Amino acid sequence: MMFDVPASETGNFVARRATMLFASFSILSWSARSLSPSPYRTGFCYAAITVTAGLAVLGLVELARGFAGPFILVAVGVEIILATLFFLHVLYGETVDHLKA
Repeated sequence: MMFDVPASETGNFVARRATMLFASFSILSWSARSLSPSPYRTGFCYAAITVTAGLAVLGLVELARGFAGPFILVAVGVEIILATLFFLHVLYGETVDHLKA
């Protein structure tokens, strides 16, 4: 049992559907890495920050409720790292892009 949460048919159904969302998000992130500085890239970064920070908060809430086990902290850690990296890219990404040129 991952995250010490018992499996159920409903949970497995939702997990399979969420897998496709995360796969799409991964492909979109990989494709967007070469976008030039623009409102689209900034908007994508804000969306990514919202998703990853939101998942981290939800993971901590579920841990505090006692629904998820301590292994959820691994996922929360990865989500916080991703949110931080996207946030730093919003703050400094365009500056770094201009330095490359």
